[in-house]
Parts: sequence; C-alpha cells; structure tokens
Amino acid sequence: MAVTPPGEPGPKDVVILNPDKQVTRIPEGFTYNPMPTIIRITPDHGTSAGGTKLTIEGTGFLQGARVMVGERVGTTMVRDDMTIEAVTPPNRPGLWDVRVINPDTQEAIMREAFVSVGELVYNYPNPFLASQGTTFRYVTNQPVDVITVRIFNLRGVPIGIVQATGSNEVRWYKPSVHVGIYVYLLEARLEDGQVRRFKNMLEVYK
Repeated sequence: MAVTPPGEPGPKDVVILNPDKQVTRIPEGFTYNPMPTIIRITPDHGTSAGGTKLTIEGTGFLQGARVMVGERVGTTMVRDDMTIEAVTPPNRPGLWDVRVINPDTQEAIMREAFVSVGELVYNYPNPFLASQGTTFRYVTNQPVDVITVRIFNLRGVPIGIVQATGSNEVRWYKPSVHVGIYVYLLEARLEDGQVRRFKNMLEVYK
C-alpha cells in the first residue's frame, strides 16, 4: 500500500524501487484528477421537504460524484465534467452548504449556497431592515411569467407593489416604510397560464 504525494493533474509514471535497487516502471500507471470546483448552483432555494431539481455548474466533476446539501445526500446525475443535475434531500429550513464529492474523495464546497424553506412562498430576510429591503420568492420548478407582490398595512391600506417578469422572485426596497408587521399578497402567473395566489406576513425593523 502506498500514499500518493501531491501532484499536478494528468497521467504519471509509477516507479517501484526495491531495497536491492531493482526498479520497475509503469508508464502512466496513475492519473491525478483535477480538483473539482463549483461555479454556480441554480436554483439557490427550495422546500425543506426536498425534491428541488438543482443544476450545478463547475469543473472537474467525475462520474459517480455525490452531491450533499447540508449533511444529507441528494440524488445525483453527472451530465459531464462541468454539469451535475441533482435532486435535494429533505432538510430543516435554513442555509446549507452544498458539496460535490468525487469518487476519488476530492470535493468542492459552496458555503451556504442553498436556502431550505418550509413554505412555497416566503420573503428573505424576514424580519428585515427597512434600509436593506427584502426579496419575495415563490418556490417552484415551473417557469414563471409574471410575479406580483402587493403589500398592505394591518388596516388594509396598500403601501407598496412590486412586479417582475420571467422570474420566481422580486425585490422590495422602501427605506421610508415604518417599523411594524405587514401583510402581503403574492400572485405568480405561470407560463402555462395558471395563476397561484398566496397571503403571508412580514416584519420591518430599523
């Protein structure tokens, strides 16, 4: 048994040197694989129940690589050395690291790259600073045509509306909003014509 020293990626000769100075050489008998890297993960959020389809882009992925979201293993399909498709496992709500672990044990990690949420609709962060704003998301694997969010105070008076096309999220930024609890109505119109409507609450502080 031998332990390999550090080396540059690519095939290397293997040389066995006996104490009696006899030498055996195996040309290109061992290959150093490149370190994997993660460049992008889409989408970056999904339900805590699992089942979100991820596309992981990077370099150095090997057939048989595993994907872990937090401490749990997802279902993985390596398309090529630059693309992995994975399905997330169940996880508690929160921010989780995403790891790609090659069969040779080399791994790449992207810290806090995936947000696991317990609801289909949420805003993040919540509560949030008025000076920073918040982002509303509708968790779906279906293409979204238009997303619209209307914000009301607890008396039902509208205080804001935001809209985005071709996205499942939209950002709201209104530094002048007062501290308090508000209600928002989110409407997501899907590309196939279906409409999804949700009601939730948010909290602002300064």
